[in-house]
Amino acid sequence: AVAQARHENIDELLNDADAALYRAKEGGRQRFVLFDDREQRAAMDVLQLEKEMRDALHAGQFVPFFQPIVQLIDARVVGYEALIRWQHPVRGLLDPREFLPVAEQTGLIEAIDWHIYGLACTAAAPLVCNGGFLNLNVSPRHFAGKGFDQSLLALVQRTGFDVAKLHIEVTESTLLGDPATVAGVLQRLQDAGVGAALDDFGTGYSSLAYLKRLPLDQ
Repeated sequence: AVAQARHENIDELLNDADAALYRAKEGGRQRFVLFDDREQRAAMDVLQLEKEMRDALHAGQFVPFFQPIVQLIDARVVGYEALIRWQHPVRGLLDPREFLPVAEQTGLIEAIDWHIYGLACTAAAPLVCNGGFLNLNVSPRHFAGKGFDQSLLALVQRTGFDVAKLHIEVTESTLLGDPATVAGVLQRLQDAGVGAALDDFGTGYSSLAYLKRLPLDQ
């Protein structure tokens, strides 16, 4: 990104460079992208959405919806998957596809996730009190740092949710990032009573070895 008269500080220049960086990543490895004014609107849209998401997190506008998990043989509901929605004050109820990519890009996804995990465990307790389980979607970012399993167990204890009725849901792309680390986290959670579900299997590398090596329940 080349400094121009419209850049009032270093952060604005870095934001332009950041936008070009993500364009380069989308195109694959070993390339560069030069930011130009045509990308400025897209970059500003990202900045505006990031600000709105920070405000939404503070105002409690992110809410969990519960998608039933149905057993096909008898059409019985056996569990629920917690899905995030944004109750936007102007645009109405927003699907995660409209904001989660930017949440991932800006690093807000972890704070939003923990907010939803707490709400979901509290709200889902009556749904599974007579049987069933709750699935929480876990972003790959949570496995990049340390202590995710301890933080999740602490949250479960705080909310009073039955740990034996909780599953975390990971995607195949999460496994590809660092299989050994992910396996360790899943195993520690399983030892504490938390199950694990694999989502979107078959959309990527699809190694059947994962199904043997990892402590998966679904």
